[in-house]
Amino acid sequence: MTAEYNVSANTKYFYYRMFLQTVGQRGTVSSDIAVGGLLLHSSIIGIVEATIPYLYIRVTWGVPCPKPPSLWKSIFIIFGSLFGACFSVVEILTVIIMWLLAKYETQIHVRESANCMTNIYCIYNVWAVLFGVSLPQKPISFSLRIFFIAWVWYSVAMPTVYQVFFIGLLVNPGFEESATTLNDLNQSVIDYGYPVEIDSLPFSDPPYIIIKTNRTICESFYKCLQRALERKDFATIFDSFHAEYFITILLFHNIHVPICTLQEDVIMFRLSMYVAKGNPLLRRFNEIITRVFEAGLIEN
Repeated sequence: MTAEYNVSANTKYFYYRMFLQTVGQRGTVSSDIAVGGLLLHSSIIGIVEATIPYLYIRVTWGVPCPKPPSLWKSIFIIFGSLFGACFSVVEILTVIIMWLLAKYETQIHVRESANCMTNIYCIYNVWAVLFGVSLPQKPISFSLRIFFIAWVWYSVAMPTVYQVFFIGLLVNPGFEESATTLNDLNQSVIDYGYPVEIDSLPFSDPPYIIIKTNRTICESFYKCLQRALERKDFATIFDSFHAEYFITILLFHNIHVPICTLQEDVIMFRLSMYVAKGNPLLRRFNEIITRVFEAGLIEN
């Protein structure tokens, strides 16, 4: 037996016309099986029979990956004006409460340390404990001692926590925010686009109306994907199969480029092969496709 290939005419901008032309040859039994990027579609099943799907393709949005922010920006987010204001309020309240407790204890004829009797001395005490410096005199009254111990524990816990944050920022400053939904993509300042073949996909989300109006038209999937990876300021729609193939080519040249996507996929495709109704080879085709699929040969 000799394999004979009947290649359908390449209509780049009319994928469904080529799809119907290829599958339609099965109805006239001009060939045994249709092979290619043929989607498993319910409207065709009444005319021809489909093999089991051999490839599952996700069509999704590729967006620029978030960049690590500058170290100073990360530190300012953690130790910003709000942190300074809250910390200053706590220190001021601590000084006032310490001074008022010392005054109250002396009024009820309880002897108290002179180191807590004035505002300036109370400020010295608060800052000394905060920086781990011992006091020249410890409080005498019971209430002031309880409050002083509470401030000591606060001065140990809070600097430790913020020291951990600071060291963590030095090791890993994190990443800037990036687009994760279609609304984020619409509101962002980055450009986006895709080739005309994508127009045939059933877009149901309202944001696609804005996207279709403002998009950039690319010559091909690879042109869009290449711009998104090289310039990192462009978002595009691509399928997982071609994206993995493109990244694999770059890996052969020692180029490691990550691809980030939105949280939700645009659509999921299943690729199958088609045969004419009643073709006795269908069962055998399914056996071979199952073995190849389970072995991972198609992905490789």
